Amino acid sequence: MNKATRGNFPGWFILPVEGLSMKQINTFVLYQLGQNLNGLRQLPTDPAELQPGSNALFNSYIWLDWFIRSKPVPLEITEDSAKALLTRINGVLTKLTSQQQPKEEVASWELTALQTALTQFETILSAEVQKHLIYIVSQVSGFSMPLLVTKAEVNLPEDALEVIPDTAKKDYREAGRALAFELPTAVGFHAMRAAESTLRHYYGILLTKDGSKCDWATCVNELRKAGANKKVMQVLDQIRDLHRNPLMHPQDFLTTKEAIGLFDIAKSAISAMAEEIALLLAKQKEEKEKKEREQGFAAAAAAAALGGGQA
Repeated sequence: MNKATRGNFPGWFILPVEGLSMKQINTFVLYQLGQNLNGLRQLPTDPAELQPGSNALFNSYIWLDWFIRSKPVPLEITEDSAKALLTRINGVLTKLTSQQQPKEEVASWELTALQTALTQFETILSAEVQKHLIYIVSQVSGFSMPLLVTKAEVNLPEDALEVIPDTAKKDYREAGRALAFELPTAVGFHAMRAAESTLRHYYGILLTKDGSKCDWATCVNELRKAGANKKVMQVLDQIRDLHRNPLMHPQDFLTTKEAIGLFDIAKSAISAMAEEIALLLAKQKEEKEKKEREQGFAAAAAAAALGGGQA
């Protein structure tokens, strides 16, 4: 295989999207496949004019072989015609590059058969590929679309991600996907779930009891009584009254503009609660370490006293 061919080797075509059966497609690879196969159309009809190192034959063989083996798109009908074309290309290549003597020459009928196989492959591929739907995800505001589809929780502050529960991260990720795929009401639903999951986590840490079944209003009221940050509680009350509760009504639907706003509102609320959670965790850690030190001092004093008594 020559240098030019190696530089033309296929790259990635399909990548999985975490948590989805949907795949990310590199559509440029389809163009490259067609470009390399089109080189076969430029082959001479006279076998005597064929060059042993023909890039058109080498490149088309590499790309078609990759297409068949990697199965980037499930094209069951096209596969047989692709294999037939590959066989024709291989037959011509084998004779051109053979070192055996006397050398078997490529016949004109083989070049004709190759062109016929190429036409059949293109015709069948054209018909079958139309059954596969490819959609374009449009840009939403200033968000990074790849991250919005695969990992929207990175829009939250890093320090927040360290203390909020996994359920909140998952719901915020789902909210991002819904935003990317223009499902605005679903954005609001998952964004509010992410905020509520963080609220229950905050409740459990401050009140040291299970908050998994505590509703939004009860969590806020009890947190307020326990001395939680008043401004944060006020914000959470407003979100519940203006956004979360109305969203639960089946007749209410969000617009994309409203969904973006709610996505950002949830981000602000989660970030604010995460700051409070971090402070609480730091305080609890400090108190635990202090208690352990005191217990250590007490144990050491008791041991010293016991040793002195024995003396």
